[in-house]
Amino acid sequence: MVSNPHKTFANWFDSPLTAYIRKRFRIIIAICLFVLLIFAFLFAGNGIVHSIKLQHQIGILESQNDSLRAINEWRRQKLELLKKDDSRIIEEEARRHNMKYPGETIFLINPPEDDPDE
Repeated sequence: MVSNPHKTFANWFDSPLTAYIRKRFRIIIAICLFVLLIFAFLFAGNGIVHSIKLQHQIGILESQNDSLRAINEWRRQKLELLKKDDSRIIEEEARRHNMKYPGETIFLINPPEDDPDE
């Protein structure tokens, strides 16, 4: 008894429809792998997005470091001036506490009172 040749597994596997499905399946698998590879490349642990964020943060920290370095240099110069001259210490303390400098003349200007007739 011969079975129907269209219903055997070998014939089904070699049919044009099955070949078309296998080809599409391979293309879909390749696309999925490509998308996963791109996703891993961009977003995984040390991916490009993470690297760009770190580079941005490094730039911010370097600019803060430069400004702090300039402030420290200004303070170092000011400290050297205060070490050399005692009169600068007195002037600095007077400025800091809103006091009169030695030899300074203070003028007080009072604002005019409002005229009630106006």
